[in-house]
Amino acid sequence: MQNRQHDYADRAIEMVAETEEKAKATAEQVHQQTGQIQKIDKNLAEIDNELDRATKIMRRMGRRVLTDKYIMCLMVLVFAAIIVVIALAIERKKLNPNQKTKV
Repeated sequence: MQNRQHDYADRAIEMVAETEEKAKATAEQVHQQTGQIQKIDKNLAEIDNELDRATKIMRRMGRRVLTDKYIMCLMVLVFAAIIVVIALAIERKKLNPNQKTKV
C-alpha cells in the first residue's frame, strides 16, 4: 500500500514538473507573441501615418487639378471671346467697308 501511495506521489510530482515546464514554455511563447503584437501595432501606426500623409497629398493634387481645369476653362473663354471680337470686327467691316476701324 505504501508503495502504491509512493507511486501516486511520484506521478503527482512528475505531473507538477511537466505542468511547470509547459507553463514556462507557454509563458515564453506568450512573451514572444506579445513582442510580435507590439511590432505589428507599431507597423500599423506607421502605415496609418503614411495613409494620412498620402490622403493629404492626394487632396492637394486634386485641388491643383481643379485649379488647372478652371484656368483652362478661362483660357478657352478668353480665346472664344477674342474670336468673337475678331469675327464681329470682320463682319462690321464687311457691312461698312468705307468706315475706318479704331485701334
